[in-house]
Amino acid sequence: MVRIYFEENQRFNQPWIWILMIGITFPILGGLIYSSIINLTGNENVNSKTDVNALIFALVFTFIVFSAIYWLLLTVRLYTRVENNGIHYRFPPMVNKWKHISKNELKSIEVKKYSPLGEYGGWGYRIGKNGKALNVRGNMGLAMELKDGKRLLLGTQQPEELKLALQKLHEEQTVY
Repeated sequence: MVRIYFEENQRFNQPWIWILMIGITFPILGGLIYSSIINLTGNENVNSKTDVNALIFALVFTFIVFSAIYWLLLTVRLYTRVENNGIHYRFPPMVNKWKHISKNELKSIEVKKYSPLGEYGGWGYRIGKNGKALNVRGNMGLAMELKDGKRLLLGTQQPEELKLALQKLHEEQTVY
């Protein structure tokens, strides 16, 4: 029987991210729209139809890129579960299916403070010198080293609850 000791769902919902994105998006799109309108209405010298087409392409391309970034920020979630048989996680849309790390695969595991920028280069799906990290905010995480030498860090906003779940996982005598 599967027992869930810990469950956490996180997403990118920090206000500073949205303020930054809006602060970047609107001036760029606004400038491109303004340039397109000026060139299309003939109020400025248009060197060629190619210039107008390039502006329209830049506007559409920029809109698509920013839409993709907004879509990612809205859809990315980090799901973490500690069950009596191990650790489960997923990080859609990059890792859609649940990944499972059994207790037998773990060499070491701990909840620790880390430097997202210094150790992994930021937040998100990161691969750095310290292994792979999946995180969306903060600087606390579940650091795991597997017996095969791979390392994985899953960010958490509930470090104390996660520590309690790891104690239960350690105490559990699961029959495989």
